[in-house]
Amino acid sequence: MKKVLVIGKGGREHALAYHLKQSPEQSEVYCAPGNVMMAADGIQCIDIAETDSEALASFCLDHDIDWSIVGGEAPLNVGIVDEFQKQQLKIIGPTKAAAQLESSKSFAKDIMSQCGVLTADSTVFNDYRSALAYTQSHSFPTVIKKDGLAAGKGVTIATDQAIAQATLQDIYHDDAEATVVIEEYLEGEELSIFTLVGEDTVIHAGVAQDYKRAYDHGVGPNTGGMGAITPVPNVNDELVVSAYEKIIYPVLDQMKANGTPFTGVLYSGLMRTKKGLAVIEFNTRFGDPETQVIMHHMNSSLFAALDAIVNNQSYTVSFEEGYSLGVVVAAEGYPHTPKKGFELGQLISDSGIKVYGAGISGNQTTGYQAAGGRLFMPVVQSQTLSDANRKVCHWIDELAIPHTFHRTDIGQ
Repeated sequence: MKKVLVIGKGGREHALAYHLKQSPEQSEVYCAPGNVMMAADGIQCIDIAETDSEALASFCLDHDIDWSIVGGEAPLNVGIVDEFQKQQLKIIGPTKAAAQLESSKSFAKDIMSQCGVLTADSTVFNDYRSALAYTQSHSFPTVIKKDGLAAGKGVTIATDQAIAQATLQDIYHDDAEATVVIEEYLEGEELSIFTLVGEDTVIHAGVAQDYKRAYDHGVGPNTGGMGAITPVPNVNDELVVSAYEKIIYPVLDQMKANGTPFTGVLYSGLMRTKKGLAVIEFNTRFGDPETQVIMHHMNSSLFAALDAIVNNQSYTVSFEEGYSLGVVVAAEGYPHTPKKGFELGQLISDSGIKVYGAGISGNQTTGYQAAGGRLFMPVVQSQTLSDANRKVCHWIDELAIPHTFHRTDIGQ
């Protein structure tokens, strides 16, 4: 029996660990640090912070872990893969240098420019006055991004000068030396393609669409994601092949040519524009909440797919018919200052609904409590998106938990 470690604590890591545990290979699954809902699913949670690379490496050495997978961006940004490689431990994820594809928006823009990948025109600034002057001489809407990691919330679509100025003031008030990328606003339908990348192996791992805005009809502040669906209507095999040929393979080839080869999970956030498929962003790990619906929809072995990447072998991921849809239940005040400490109940799901935990504490016996912004995410599979939405929203409404909110238009 092989032993594997999932590094992280949110809903994404819960989905990875749960589906690794369900794989027919019967692997022994650990998660560090994990969360209370994972423990309820029989996953062994280890009390080590996800960014404590040395302690996690020591755990893997002491417990003969066969391989690990990094869930979120924070461990990648501190160089966990570099530390594991130094200890000759197998781990799925990019090095700190390769993870700049997510952690540095200017790095990603340079890579795309070098290999001719379509993306929004952009300009990089290192001081407030220059950035502000640029917005004063250009039309709106425009997109303002602070360079670096932002947990899915570091993008502002400025529709007028007042919003642009306020955004820049906030950024440079917190960090006087911040690097800011200001880019053109692209219009079109968004989709995300997930790719498992080994040294010489590329495995397509699904297409999803998430919903970033806090409230129905795409209004409110950007969040880490309020729900997701897979597959995406009107995204056919031809479009996916085109994305690999015009975007994913050129970027991977360019990174290898530049001496920063990429391995791990590549999240390509794309938009269908009038000019063709354009890159909105790259992430260097699975997305949250997209992972939850992709794992729920996968009918092949997650363990086999990830093990193939570790051992640089080919593998084909297959999926169920129909759709998988998930809706995030968030605490009042999210994404700014979420309310904490209130009761959530036991969160026992109906047949066919799987609940993935995130910002919660407590246990299923005595009940869970709110301990974060995004609390939990029920996911269901159905032959239609409308039916999946109805089932999930009905289950959430039946809970009637005070001080929470959710979107009702996911997949509609």
